[in-house]
Amino acid sequence: MNGRSRLRTTSARRRSEQEGAAGFSAASSDADALPEGVITALRRARGAVQIDVDGVPWLTVSHATAVAAGLRPGLHVDAGVARDLRIREAQHQAHEAALRLLAYRPRSEAELRERLGGRGLPPDAIEHAIERLKAARLLDDAAFARGWVESRAPGRGRTLLARELRARGIATEVVEEALAAVDDLAQATRLAHQQAERSGPLPWREFQRRIGGFLARRGFSYGTISAALRDAWQHQRRGESEEADL
Repeated sequence: MNGRSRLRTTSARRRSEQEGAAGFSAASSDADALPEGVITALRRARGAVQIDVDGVPWLTVSHATAVAAGLRPGLHVDAGVARDLRIREAQHQAHEAALRLLAYRPRSEAELRERLGGRGLPPDAIEHAIERLKAARLLDDAAFARGWVESRAPGRGRTLLARELRARGIATEVVEEALAAVDDLAQATRLAHQQAERSGPLPWREFQRRIGGFLARRGFSYGTISAALRDAWQHQRRGESEEADL
């Protein structure tokens, strides 16, 4: 089987498991009304497991939930077991959904909680998934903030970086810690020099307006921008002077 065929097979299997697990929510919406009895069969159905009790379909859960719950033919079940399975299934769905979201890109705890909540998952199941991921160090706001700053700091000032992180639900103290090593003046000066080289010689006022505006949009403070502009302007003037002497 080639790579493309394997990818299609894996995707189909995932869709099947998701569809099978999704059937649990509807089937178990009234778990208290389910009759008690003895499991007579566990049937694989579209990637999930259909539980037959006394020969009649009773519930459908994911394979992971069935294994975790220790389901087997001959086991006596009742409404209490159904409620437990419903909780386990919701936790499983929340965890799997969270893993898929994190595989796509890193996310903050607040972002992940919001996305999971938008899928209609129970709050308790979401919190269970969040705590499980944090325990496994797959969800860490401090690490997320450090990674965000490392990847974006070369083109942004502390003010903009802080605003971006706070918008993603990162706590103020975590934001401050992640920004501690950012040298705004060095970043702004480097960017000012780059923009000055691209723009070529400009009158001072136009130099201020164009390059200063660029730095302001990148989240640098007024004082930092002023210092960076002076440094870039002086560097450009020295270069022009040296060229004139040749």
